[in-house]
Amino acid sequence: MRLAWYDSDGNLDVLPFDPADINNHATAPDGNRVALQVAGEGARSEIWVYELDRRVAQRLTPGDVEADHPVWSPDGEWVYFSNGSQVESIYRIRADFSGAMEPLGDGTLTGAPQDASPDGSLLLVVTRTGSFDIGRRQVVSIDGGTGPVWSPDGETLYYLHDEVLLMKVSVTYEPSLRFGTPMEMFAMTASAGLPRSQVAVSRDGQRFMILTDQLGETIAGDASLERGKMHVLLNWGQVLRDRVRPGRPPASN
Repeated sequence: MRLAWYDSDGNLDVLPFDPADINNHATAPDGNRVALQVAGEGARSEIWVYELDRRVAQRLTPGDVEADHPVWSPDGEWVYFSNGSQVESIYRIRADFSGAMEPLGDGTLTGAPQDASPDGSLLLVVTRTGSFDIGRRQVVSIDGGTGPVWSPDGETLYYLHDEVLLMKVSVTYEPSLRFGTPMEMFAMTASAGLPRSQVAVSRDGQRFMILTDQLGETIAGDASLERGKMHVLLNWGQVLRDRVRPGRPPASN
């Protein structure tokens, strides 16, 4: 699989990245780094970071840990991810490779993280059951959806529906957080029967990073979440302050 930029006119700009078994991806706020969910040994998923300018990739999560659905913090200092177990507890790890992974709080935050809002106050997650242990939630999509991501200005949510159909939802914050009616943007060509992943949005909001095979046919990550429920976890900043133990995580060996 390769990474590529895709626009509404169907233009495909394949990135110079060696083919790999990638399932999910997320672009950093700096627009240069991409967090990748890659199949490791024994089909175990790992999180790698690929630098577009240097064309190099390095594993971020420990090699013996199941890790999937990477998400960048708005400041680009952390990568959030699911531990890949049935419980799907959410962890974080420093993006500069300087620390060990740590659970968010006591491990009660569950689900597959998808994206954080530009101001860091909201977290998008997809759940298999639609249940949360803490926090409040709002349903965003209608009749399912996968891979929700924020626009860089925070005024739009994008997600995939059915046959890799890109949808958008407007977002307003005053006097309270509200989501508009989902609207179709365009459909991407698919080489697989079910959509399986998310897109990532360019800094100018005009292009979308996707997965593609060498022939230019688009494929998207996790088919098991295709009919999952998509929610926004509210009071995310307060959750971090209340639940995450202070202090820098110990350096990894």
